[in-house]
Amino acid sequence: MKIVIITLLTIISLTVVGQANKQCYEKVYRVADTLPKLISKPEDVLRILKNEIVIPDSLKNRLGHLIIMYVINCNGDLVNLRTAKTADSNGHIEKNEFGFLSSEIFKIIKREIKWIPARHGGKTVDFLQILSINFEKGEIRISLTAT
Repeated sequence: MKIVIITLLTIISLTVVGQANKQCYEKVYRVADTLPKLISKPEDVLRILKNEIVIPDSLKNRLGHLIIMYVINCNGDLVNLRTAKTADSNGHIEKNEFGFLSSEIFKIIKREIKWIPARHGGKTVDFLQILSINFEKGEIRISLTAT
């Protein structure tokens, strides 16, 4: 009996821990009754990103753009992060020198940006969010957009 209970508790705890890094549902909302709410202040997020993103000297006088898409799951965790588009000042998407920053930005936003999940129909839902980052001569401009 003890072994059965311990096994069940282990399975339940592994399932709950696994949900933190996954979408909760198959459907990802783009519109909801209540949009996700940033727990951190937007200016704090901007400060953290500006302080932690290291732009190489070779790119400080260049223009570039990254669009990062992710899902805020029903627990408020960021999942399914991906770079949707990158472009440099000439509009070159394939040759964008800022694209290599995506993985570093993913780590920072997963660690630093906390959300209250979106709600629709009285329950929390998975919600698609877009983070747009512009690099302008060493400066970083960021905007968050609900899709």
